[in-house]
Amino acid sequence: MIKNFVNRRLPLGPALRSFLDKPQPPNVGWLHTFGSALLFLLVVQVLSGGVLLLFYAPTPDHAWLSLSYLADNLRSVHLVRSLHFWGATLIIVAATL
Repeated sequence: MIKNFVNRRLPLGPALRSFLDKPQPPNVGWLHTFGSALLFLLVVQVLSGGVLLLFYAPTPDHAWLSLSYLADNLRSVHLVRSLHFWGATLIIVAATL
């Protein structure tokens, strides 16, 4: 339903198909996907960090109170904090690999 809605207003199907259906050279393998994985993880870090930045106060007096407010009053902040933590961990793993 959403796909049809977007496709009627912004027909990207033919352009994406011509971009994604290009044949790859024979020596390209799974090791060449780590750059894309790192880019995706960086985007996750920037987005989740931006959301956390809206509510965090980096002063010695208010840091604990802002984290307490995040944990107690906002819905699904646990998901955002977990995404940020695991994104940082996986960036290190993917960059090492």
